[in-house]
Amino acid sequence: MHGFYDFSYIKTLPLKIISRLLIKAVEKQQEKLLWERWLAIYPYMETGALNFISFNDYKDKLLNKEMKTTDISEEEIKEDIGKVIALYERRWK
Repeated sequence: MHGFYDFSYIKTLPLKIISRLLIKAVEKQQEKLLWERWLAIYPYMETGALNFISFNDYKDKLLNKEMKTTDISEEEIKEDIGKVIALYERRWK
């Protein structure tokens, strides 16, 4: 990590910002994996073996954006993130 993402800097941030960073990192990683999957099937779409679907449609279909809900409360999420941060801090001390 470097710059703004150095762990010593991240430890100084409020929990709300840390949770947003973690969520964004997971989303970016997930999008990268979906992109690689889409690229793997792209040649089959080009030859007509599969119906063409744009990457955004492919991503939306797999992520089921319209059905993304949770029953977890904000407090439970904060508690879980706190546990992750504590484990991470113990690991790197």
